[in-house]
Amino acid sequence: MTDMLDDLRLSPSSDLPLHKQVEAAIEAVIRDGKWSEEQAIPSPMKIASHLSISYLTIRRSINRLIERQVLTAKPGLGTFVAPGSGHRRIAWVCGMDLYHGAISSAYTQHLSTTRELVAPLGWRLEPVWLSNERPEDTHAFLNSGRAEGYAGFIFTGLQLDHPMLEHVKRNGLPFVNITHLPLGPYSVYVRQRQGYDLTFEILRQRNCRNVAVMVQELFAQEVRDAADAARMPIELMDWGNIAYAGECEKSGYVLTRRYLETHDLPDALVFLDDIFARGATRALLEMHDTATLSQTEVVIMGNPKAIVPMGLRTTLIGVPLEEMDQAAVRILRNRLEDKYDQPDEQYVLYRIYENHDDTRPPRVADTKPRLSRDGDRPRKRARRTVIGARSITSGAKA
Repeated sequence: MTDMLDDLRLSPSSDLPLHKQVEAAIEAVIRDGKWSEEQAIPSPMKIASHLSISYLTIRRSINRLIERQVLTAKPGLGTFVAPGSGHRRIAWVCGMDLYHGAISSAYTQHLSTTRELVAPLGWRLEPVWLSNERPEDTHAFLNSGRAEGYAGFIFTGLQLDHPMLEHVKRNGLPFVNITHLPLGPYSVYVRQRQGYDLTFEILRQRNCRNVAVMVQELFAQEVRDAADAARMPIELMDWGNIAYAGECEKSGYVLTRRYLETHDLPDALVFLDDIFARGATRALLEMHDTATLSQTEVVIMGNPKAIVPMGLRTTLIGVPLEEMDQAAVRILRNRLEDKYDQPDEQYVLYRIYENHDDTRPPRVADTKPRLSRDGDRPRKRARRTVIGARSITSGAKA
């Protein structure tokens, strides 16, 4: 026991309350392998004497570590290092709640791939579902102290003002953010505009003149700018800013049916979200046979492994999620090992996946993605309401 106590030290420069310093010190010796899993730890009285701290403070720290399953108490035997506690605990935090996050193939794929990537590193990945729409859940999570047990954080699907993102930045905790927007240091993001440019370039090459685009309100202006730059006339319908995946799929179905009830099939239908497209493509097959639909280009921008109805040929503009996850793990690992002399960020390009349906994996097309041009700051334009969605016709000329 004396040897075990020799490894237990407090940081003289720490500003944390004393009981949290003790927690951190115990976790450090466990993580470094100096205290082995399932090994009995010194008694609270011996730790208190070694650190010259009151017994009550030590008891409080140990109780917290038991609650967080870093330690385990065995009545009559003492306190032991819990199995698995020697691994770094990494929180994988999603801005969806569990139900709606499970609907999205992108989030479930992110989680599965990241688990595979961190396993060889000895990390223990723990999913935490904290909805953007329920900040009170995040505040309850933070107030419970559960966030203190993690060595680092991987974020995905979080809005800019999410309390969890603000918390780690304010406290200087190691994190990496997987996002659709360039959010600065320690982020892995996609260039949405590059995906839009790629979409309209494909449609231009296929001589599409009558193009309908359905997009989330947040990205509507950037889509319009990309169409103008490509000289592609479009009818753009934005479907608001829906937070929940289930509502997004339902909206895709409802709005597409309404559109088809009042419009002939255009040369191309573009759905700029794979969950929205899941409902939209179902509506397409209900209202038209596959022979008729074969005359229309159906383009979906989203997860390359998104599922579309059997028999509907689509072109998918997607980002290889594995590349995003690999970049995120690399950035977080470097942060945990203090390998940075300056912040790191990385972006991933969209690619073209042809002949995609749910009967076989997508094939990556030979076409290389084009880098986007930096556009001007978005300008506000008037909108008119049509068939339950906001419909805007681009002013671009062919």
